[in-house]
Amino acid sequence: MSRRDSCIMRSAVDDHFSGRIAPGAERALREHLPSCAECREHYRRHQVLSELDPEGLDPQRRLARGLGLDLRAKRRRLVLVSVPALAAAAAIALLVILWPGTGPDEGGLVSRGGPVEPAPARLEVYRVRPGKSPIRMEGDMNARDELAFAYENRIGRKRLLIFGADEHGNIYWYHPAWQDPAEKPVAVIIEGGAGIRELPEAIGHSIRGETLRIYGVFTDEPLPVERIEALVQKIGKAMEKLPIENVIQESILVRVRH
Repeated sequence: MSRRDSCIMRSAVDDHFSGRIAPGAERALREHLPSCAECREHYRRHQVLSELDPEGLDPQRRLARGLGLDLRAKRRRLVLVSVPALAAAAAIALLVILWPGTGPDEGGLVSRGGPVEPAPARLEVYRVRPGKSPIRMEGDMNARDELAFAYENRIGRKRLLIFGADEHGNIYWYHPAWQDPAEKPVAVIIEGGAGIRELPEAIGHSIRGETLRIYGVFTDEPLPVERIEALVQKIGKAMEKLPIENVIQESILVRVRH
């Protein structure tokens, strides 16, 4: 394919990795990537080059640019969607990676100093405050913090759900950003492959509880948010891993400051 026939969104990929992209163009790029193989390949090549370039923007800085923090762009705050679902959380923990069907005796031990296999999929959570770059979640947050997310999807799952739940049973949706109870959204489409991919929108809720467990569910199916809410409502207690088949999960439990 000649450059003349290339996709018009190709330049948006270049702008993303150079840190020149505007928030509106970033959102349009994210919506465009799942349907354009040419731009996805161009994006992957940029990722490889950015890892080799010591002066290239790291994922956190790219995320900040995509959110428009350097442009002081206004981010949006969502209306809380709450459903009685989870009981009180018993402990505060940092990131826990959960693999379906993996128990204490299945994964084995890695010898001290031995190689560590990269996770097949992982979620990164960032706190976003007005006019400041995102900072990685490290165990606590303010009740009204906006959150942004990035993910790595080496295993190539097709979709992702991101949501939080507090100890009072309130559920807070991030991706998809569910506001209207009449809608029936499903897990969002994501890209596969090594390397961090940013979800550039910062989303905020007014968290009511003292703790918030944030879930990332990687799946190949268009799981509806209603199924997740019905599931946690039935369980009636906080769990590090939800009983969903054929998915990869991550969860992080954080303290909420009011």
